[in-house]
Parts: sequence; C-alpha cells; structure tokens
Amino acid sequence: QYACFPDNAPGNSPGELREHENECPDWTDRWMGYVEEFSPHIVVVPVSQFMTMDRRVGDTTIPFDSPSMRQRIEDAYSQMAEDLSARGAVIVFTTVIPNESVAAGFGTDDIEDTQRRELELNQIIDDVVAAHPETSRLIDLAGWICEEARCAKEIDGVTLRPDGSHFSPESSPLAGKFLTDELLALNDELGLVNVQ
Repeated sequence: QYACFPDNAPGNSPGELREHENECPDWTDRWMGYVEEFSPHIVVVPVSQFMTMDRRVGDTTIPFDSPSMRQRIEDAYSQMAEDLSARGAVIVFTTVIPNESVAAGFGTDDIEDTQRRELELNQIIDDVVAAHPETSRLIDLAGWICEEARCAKEIDGVTLRPDGSHFSPESSPLAGKFLTDELLALNDELGLVNVQ
C-alpha cells in the first residue's frame, strides 16, 4: 500500500490542500495476526514519511513541531515495537531518507522544511529505539547515503534517486543489499538463525 502509517488521523504538510488518509486504517489490528502466522525472528518497520505531517484530530490540527505530536509519534511506534515483539521478535526500524526534490517527493513547497521534519522524525525514532533496547534496533538507511540532509547522488556510477526521492529500478538493488547486509549482521549478532 502507498500510504500506510501507524496513525489514523488524516494529515497534510503546510502548503498542501489535500489531506492524506491512511490507506490501511486496520493496519495496527493486522500486526498481531502476522506475528501469530509467521512467528518472525526479526520484523523490519520502514518508518513512514507520512508521519511528518500535521494531523487533524476532530476539529483540532496538531502541528508536527508540537510536543503533543512528538508524543503521538513516540506512542505510535512504541506501541508497534511492543506489539510486534510480543512473541520474541526483534523490531528493526529504518530511518527516513530526506527528500531532495519537492516535485517528486513528499512534503511542502519548502524543501528545507520538509528535510527538517524528516530529520526530526529520525531523531524521534532513534529515541523510541533507545527506549526499547531489549527488543528494538535501528538501521540508519538515511546515514547510508546522507549526512544530515546532504545525500549522495550516485554509487559506483548508479544514480540513486533520479527524482530526488525514490530509488530507481537500477539503484534499488544497492539499497536492498545494504539492508540485507545490515539484517544479516544483526542476525549473527543475536544468534537467531543459521543463514546459509
């Protein structure tokens, strides 16, 4: 699904007229079913850039930069970590890679504000992981190609994100290899599964 995130309140970023609705409103209800069905050792949770939006709850707009929104995000991902680790799985959150292009990416018409929100979201997720050291880990996908909001354009001659936001069919395998290597290292560290 395109817009699945652990907050069912609709939201948008400053300058956006259209609100984004959660396309998976029952997502949180499905988590435990997946855990029961698959009994995973590791669960990867890609953090959603949709969590950088201001949210509308009833008639009230909660700005992303407010303490109440920070708490809302922390609560959502903390609950996810607790639910998904209930049967012993380790939860791996991935950081958000800052967008470089407003036209192709997600956010406002102010790319600096979009990037600021994305970096702040990464800090919130880092705090969530630190609060759940026994069950959660972080893979710094952003740190793989970025220093703060300054991101590499290519690796080994392969353009990473031609639109400034999304990996291309050519660069996706590079991102996949990075994530796979990180997950295999975590698997070895925790002694979970013998991977041949």
